[in-house]
Amino acid sequence: MQFVLTFATLHIFHKDLMDVASREVLQKIEQCRSKDVAKFIWSFVTLNYEPTDWKLVVDVLQARVEELQEEMATFPIYFISFLLSLAYINIYPSDLLKTVFSDGFLQRIKEYEEREGVDLRSNLYTLDAAVSLESPVKLEQGLNLEYLTSKPFPHQMLGDIREELKQRSELREVADCIKSIVGGNEYCRVHFILPYMRTAGVRGKEVRFTGLQTRAISQYNDPTSMVGCNGQRTI
Repeated sequence: MQFVLTFATLHIFHKDLMDVASREVLQKIEQCRSKDVAKFIWSFVTLNYEPTDWKLVVDVLQARVEELQEEMATFPIYFISFLLSLAYINIYPSDLLKTVFSDGFLQRIKEYEEREGVDLRSNLYTLDAAVSLESPVKLEQGLNLEYLTSKPFPHQMLGDIREELKQRSELREVADCIKSIVGGNEYCRVHFILPYMRTAGVRGKEVRFTGLQTRAISQYNDPTSMVGCNGQRTI
């Protein structure tokens, strides 16, 4: 598991390694702890890896999670990570989602947060929002609002848009380009996108384009012109 996790963390895809890992999961699933299950599925999803027997691998991992419910309650961070990984590939197991949002499990999460000094609200909120927006099956109970707002969100959890723009030059360039096209800051806003809380994006208001702006947009969309956002011709 450690090798697979290391490759996934570094975003290095090695098909032979992934193939071996998926076979090991099927053969030795009973030896997997909650941490192993969560890290395997996270690694596969992060690297966009789907073995030929992908559905079987997911089913086996999910069945193992159901067997490890007490261990998952002791270490809920792995349970949440597992469900988030499934959400990335549009899989929403209703029974497990009901469990993670239940009052009893939220109490176990609070105990874990106090014990380990961590805050899992960001991940839970992302999961809850993903379920609300994407899941074909709607849950009767989602994330408890009282738990979500029980204390202020740390600055690190929400991110800093100014730091994001400093670190991501491509985002700054896109934002400047759009602002120049649509007519200024009042029509374009760079902000973090809910429910992800730390993923920045550019949102523009509906505007009426002038003839000059329309021609500029057409030029940007014309693959033969190859003009970049900085106005320089690129190769």
